[in-house]
Amino acid sequence: KVYECKDNIDFYCMDFLKLEKKIKADYIFLSPPWGGIEYKNSRNYSLKKMVTPNISEIIKKSLSVAKNIMFYLPRNIDIQELAELLYEATESTHIFFDVHLLESANKLKAILLIYGQGYDINSSFDNPKGILYSAKSCKAQFSSTSLMYSFDS
Repeated sequence: KVYECKDNIDFYCMDFLKLEKKIKADYIFLSPPWGGIEYKNSRNYSLKKMVTPNISEIIKKSLSVAKNIMFYLPRNIDIQELAELLYEATESTHIFFDVHLLESANKLKAILLIYGQGYDINSSFDNPKGILYSAKSCKAQFSSTSLMYSFDS
């Protein structure tokens, strides 16, 4: 009501994987369970190990509904693993993310990664110093607002 967009947003409170209605959306927002405070005990939070049901199924279902996915994830997310999951789902040789670091009290709390069809090598990112990562040798540095993973086909 505040932004006068209630007619443009649909909310579904259900098991997403059982959604049979043919819907299309601009974005899917995913915030999988982090596993309570246990997620902090891992150097890299693994979506494959920590998320049930299978995160690959969730990503594939999401991409059947929307071309863009927003992932709200813990600060220690294994971003390379997510890029690999998207590669498996799309077979795209380049995976791009727009990265938003969410801080509070000068501490990194969470990361919002936006993946979608709008991110490609010719895009003009907010930060033109987007970092190119190879899937074989990735060192996550969050000094940029853009990431790209490149996969050998």
